[in-house]
Amino acid sequence: MGSFPYYKTLDEFQLQEQPSLTKRQFHQLRELSWLDQLFNLILLGPPGVGKTHLAIGLGIEAIHQGYKVTFITMES
Repeated sequence: MGSFPYYKTLDEFQLQEQPSLTKRQFHQLRELSWLDQLFNLILLGPPGVGKTHLAIGLGIEAIHQGYKVTFITMES
């Protein structure tokens, strides 16, 4: 898992600090069905709201479920 800038899981994500993401949406993302449906996921928002944490957590979850993951930032 060396391609991530740091290790953060979805279990560590503070959902209550992100009012624009509902518990239902969070669980839908965590199920990863969007991957099987070939949907892209773009996380937008101001600094400090958890976009990178969420992206890393989803990536780690995907790896645990057998997916191959590459992490890149918009600056990459």
